[in-house]
Amino acid sequence: MAQVRVRLKDTTTGEEATHEYEITPERADDPDDCEGFYWTDGNGACDCNRVQFFKGALGDTGDGALCSNGRIVIVEATVDGVTRDWK
Repeated sequence: MAQVRVRLKDTTTGEEATHEYEITPERADDPDDCEGFYWTDGNGACDCNRVQFFKGALGDTGDGALCSNGRIVIVEATVDGVTRDWK
């Protein structure tokens, strides 16, 4: 399994949080194809999902999240320590 870390920032408060998860070796062979698309054009690019990932990384398990309206941005993304350009 490959470790994905996406550091997110709330542009209003300046607070940062890291969303971490694992992907299969097959997906890690070309992380920009699957994961990159997910974070730039797929569900990971959705404001509502980004705020959920951000809150979850901070330990907030509540379900009352609102969409971030572009407020949550990617600061850095890595796959097994290699920086990816998914901003």
